[in-house]
Amino acid sequence: MLPIINNIGGIGQNRPNDVAVRELKDLVTSPSQHRLTESVVFKQEEALNAKAIAEKTNVLSPDQVCVSVGELSDDPNFVDKGDGTLITYTGRGSKTTKLSVMCDAGNALSEDLGSYSLDQGWVSACSACTGGTQTCCLVAIRKA
Repeated sequence: MLPIINNIGGIGQNRPNDVAVRELKDLVTSPSQHRLTESVVFKQEEALNAKAIAEKTNVLSPDQVCVSVGELSDDPNFVDKGDGTLITYTGRGSKTTKLSVMCDAGNALSEDLGSYSLDQGWVSACSACTGGTQTCCLVAIRKA
């Protein structure tokens, strides 16, 4: 009975922005540490929003968070604004994915990704996260 109740109206489902906020609050003080989250559920027209994520952490500014379509770059249902600030799921129904989350100095994120055998291109659209020593956090969508 509980699994049925948990799926009604999204109860018990992990929302992408909420999971990203929770992980970033923990990882912002652990440079170059990578975390692959539990499953998250994108609903139609739901967005992974760097500004909303940053504001909810209470420790990061919007230019310190970058979102990437990551492993789902070939999925036309994930519409990327192209500048690391917003990705919207436009598919029908819902889509279960995971998130890769990592923080470090902007000039170190690409190398960090490579050290975990992840695609260094995930930060290519993140102008605020390339070069410079300011802390920057990446949230990339992964296959479930």
